[in-house]
Amino acid sequence: MKLLAAIILVFATTAGDEALVHSIPGKVGVLDYVQAENLRIYPLTYSGSAKTFMTLKTALAKDLIVVKEKNEGDVNTVVVKNKSSSTIFVMAGEIIKGAKQDRMIENDLLIPPNSGWIEVAVYCTEHGRWHGESKKFAAADISASPSIRADARKEKSQSKVWEGVAGIQTEIMASRSATEAFGDIYESKSYKDKRGAYYKKLKDLPDQHPSMKGVLVCVGDDIVCVDLFGSHTVLADLWPKLLESYIVEAMRVSDKGSVSLSEAKRFIDEFRKVDLEDIYTPGIGDLYEIGSYDGKGSALIYKGALVHTDLFPD
Repeated sequence: MKLLAAIILVFATTAGDEALVHSIPGKVGVLDYVQAENLRIYPLTYSGSAKTFMTLKTALAKDLIVVKEKNEGDVNTVVVKNKSSSTIFVMAGEIIKGAKQDRMIENDLLIPPNSGWIEVAVYCTEHGRWHGESKKFAAADISASPSIRADARKEKSQSKVWEGVAGIQTEIMASRSATEAFGDIYESKSYKDKRGAYYKKLKDLPDQHPSMKGVLVCVGDDIVCVDLFGSHTVLADLWPKLLESYIVEAMRVSDKGSVSLSEAKRFIDEFRKVDLEDIYTPGIGDLYEIGSYDGKGSALIYKGALVHTDLFPD
């Protein structure tokens, strides 16, 4: 009877989570876009249930979480321990810096309070280094760009991530850095010279829209991603690193951009049609991989509330 009850609970949870994700278009409002150069951003509101969590950035700054290499080093796994009494949200694509190589988090993750050590899947974003700069990872306060996140989601390939980082370095920096670290893009003169035209206009977007909980991001004539959170507070805390990542994406192309409001709404409507596959998470909550006719993504749900969902067009 206990096994039957557990099976029923799993099916009920999955059905409820699927209904939640499919209901997103009816709970999302698409506001008028803000444009800087060729980067067009549509702020999104969301009226669904919300929960607010501490972010990895805040937890690392307060020394409430430890992230270190697994044993003597494993390219695609790190170990994490939450020392606090708070639940910590870690977003897919966030970069942790140091140890033997910089890494990016593979999947959204909710780390429970006082968690003990848990293994977390990552991708390396620094191909040319394998020696210890430190025993632990630090916050890089940066995130991989949408195309790198999309490649990781669609291809699930470390080599594809390395290839993507090398390609973006060549496009923006005109050459590759010594270790081919994604973070070197942000430190390059070519990036810093162009960054201001984007950042100044977009940096205060969450403050200007207190109801904003996400964005639909367009570069040139293309939608590149949706990032939607259940909480404005979480979005606002992550906004600086998200914005930097969107700027990297925008610097790759020169087209000015013309994605219309109707096209933006039509893409949001994709959530009505997505397929969800329950995938493993070492944390709490339920993690799903999203498949649709037009893209791939993920959704993290906790106790009937959306934590974060992303969607990348094919």
